[in-house]
Amino acid sequence: MSELLTKEDKRTKYCGEFRESDIGQKVCVMGWVQRARDLGSLIFIDLRDRSGIVQLAFDENTPKDVFDRAFAVRSEFVLCAKGSVRMRSSVNDTIPTGKVEIAVDGLFVAIGHAPDNGIFSQLIDLDDGGYADSDESCRTKTPGVFVAGDCRKKTVRQLTTAAADGSAAALAACRYIDALEN
Repeated sequence: MSELLTKEDKRTKYCGEFRESDIGQKVCVMGWVQRARDLGSLIFIDLRDRSGIVQLAFDENTPKDVFDRAFAVRSEFVLCAKGSVRMRSSVNDTIPTGKVEIAVDGLFVAIGHAPDNGIFSQLIDLDDGGYADSDESCRTKTPGVFVAGDCRKKTVRQLTTAAADGSAAALAACRYIDALEN
């Protein structure tokens, strides 16, 4: 699938480093969303990191699953995007990267509020928003299945709670496996 990361997906450059000399290159960028603009058949995302901003572009040439994923993106989501650098149709001279944009053909949402749990719907309970139901130890209704992070139904979704969930799920899974062995 086009939104999955592989071990070859490494940052090509920081967001603020792209220039006209990069046009035509296949790149991989990572950062957080400063702003997302939905113009119907076009979506623009300003992706930021410590070096600056680059515009991500999604249009009729973007794979449908990637476009749909971009449609759900909001401010402060953390993304990894793959695509080709191209000239912007509307130049922004106020930023160093304002002459280029990245035509995205692969998008991974690392941190956000758009769970992609549908493939587990036969195994675990999901609420109307697609979040997985679990107890405080991250256990689902299915023995041996645990959930953690932004896919889990809860009120606070932040990196720190995702890390804590991962630890809780790992401990609960270890206790579950220990109980099976006894």
